[in-house]
Amino acid sequence: MRTKSASMHIPDILADEIYFMPCYEGPMKTNTINSTNFGSSCALPNAAAGLFKKTTLALKLPNVEEKREHEALEHQTKNKKETLKSPQYRHEDYKDQAFPIIPYLASVVSLVCIAFVAFWGELLQLRIRKEKNRKDYIPLYTWWENFYRNHLLRRVWSAMFTPIDSAAGPKVTVIDRESSNQGWSIRKTTNTRECINLGSYNYLDMSETKSPNLPETLKILREYGVGQATQGRVTGATKVHDELDRRLAEFIGVEDALTFGMGFATNSLNIPTIMNSESLIFSDELNHASIILGIRLTGAKIRIFKHNDMVDLENQIRKHIIAGNRGRPWKKIFIVVEGVYSMHGSMARLPELMRIKEKYGTIIYLDEAHCMGSVGATGRGVTEYFNIDPRKIDIMMGTFAKSFGAIGGYIAGSKKLVDSLRRHSAAHYYGTVMPAAIAAWLLGGVKLLNSLEGQGRVNNLLRNTRYFRQRLEQMGFIVSGTLDSPVIPIAVPMASLVYIIDFMRARDVAAVMVSYPATPITEGRIRCCLNAHHTREMIDYVLKCFDELADTIGILRISSKPRQLGVIEY
Repeated sequence: MRTKSASMHIPDILADEIYFMPCYEGPMKTNTINSTNFGSSCALPNAAAGLFKKTTLALKLPNVEEKREHEALEHQTKNKKETLKSPQYRHEDYKDQAFPIIPYLASVVSLVCIAFVAFWGELLQLRIRKEKNRKDYIPLYTWWENFYRNHLLRRVWSAMFTPIDSAAGPKVTVIDRESSNQGWSIRKTTNTRECINLGSYNYLDMSETKSPNLPETLKILREYGVGQATQGRVTGATKVHDELDRRLAEFIGVEDALTFGMGFATNSLNIPTIMNSESLIFSDELNHASIILGIRLTGAKIRIFKHNDMVDLENQIRKHIIAGNRGRPWKKIFIVVEGVYSMHGSMARLPELMRIKEKYGTIIYLDEAHCMGSVGATGRGVTEYFNIDPRKIDIMMGTFAKSFGAIGGYIAGSKKLVDSLRRHSAAHYYGTVMPAAIAAWLLGGVKLLNSLEGQGRVNNLLRNTRYFRQRLEQMGFIVSGTLDSPVIPIAVPMASLVYIIDFMRARDVAAVMVSYPATPITEGRIRCCLNAHHTREMIDYVLKCFDELADTIGILRISSKPRQLGVIEY
């Protein structure tokens, strides 16, 4: 539906292009789904102005065929006729199992009983509890948020916010806690226990205390001190930061990269710089909170598509391209996805996203927080995993808090994109630059990934995650996500989360629970993230504990998938 200047062979998000979009002469039907638009997050000059120089021309349709196509598309969407089947994947690889009815009902009954008792307690407290000096102030939390926090979330606090007293390697020292009032207050004890660590994102064990990066990091620490105490654009950036940007771009396979001191802010503050109110954003329903915050701050029109559902995404794109932006074409259309979804363990269907990008001229924003260093033959992420040239991805984001075992994040892409972010990004403009010692540590991590030792760690991680996931499925657990994903979430009833965490911790296994709002309120997750230095003996012991747990709680072996017979090789 779009005709582009003949001199532009691929869409460049920073180029001056003329886009020709179809529109109807009369009034058009528009999507009635409401979306909330928020203003910009920083008081900069229009930072996106340099990124949005396209001239847009609306043309009348030359014939009625396209109008008929639009009407047929509306009818197709209304009746949910999915005709855009992809031949590149087996659908069952990405389709989640439905939560069985018995565990679902058990969770619902438990939550209803707790909520009923808590509701009457809340009513009684309202008579004697009233906030003072709150006139003209907006409430910090909604009624539901307060209710959930005080009466539902508090009951599982004993299984959350676990303090540790060691490096987060394959094993971790956990500090025990206790409560005398059913979780309303929790205090630390002097007791500790060494547990097998399933809760850290330290996929390649780069945060180890005997890391090969440590000598160079200590040298830079003595030379530059513990921090730069200023923004990168003032006097904060050192030669170590510049070399990290260059080496990182070379490793990823793009023209340039820019690093930031905080991974969350890399998304939430750079997305509003790249996208603006004239943009149309399609966001996966399971995107991370930092992405959700960032796209809300853009003021753009936001549309959510079903998780990894390319049919739903393409139908929505076609519909909104035809509808236009209040009679005008959209200046930019973005698709925002994650390479590996942190709560679900699934991978983005990147080959199909590339097909949609090329067909409709959209711009892809790819968050590789959980796959850089942990996915692909050499740890270069989902682009390597699917054998896609990273230069074809418009915007690549990643973090150093996972595989690199440190802090910070980066944006990688074309030199024009990165140069613009250096001038306009609020995260770079106002944020304090990461300490030079951390930059040296990360630089050592990039060099490690390029070495034989680094490749050995990537291979060990893949072997561990495949073995662990396949064994869990063989036991009958519902395990979400893709086979080679480093995130391994196990679906469990919400009501049993605390018992499961306490059961595993009593057997010296430190696991992580995930609950609402990261999951449906009736479902929970035990999210396991393995380490490249976990041994087979450690993994087999953890699997033995899960097997004992399933024998204790009969509603955990609830998978409907056929179980693999025979021995699963390590």
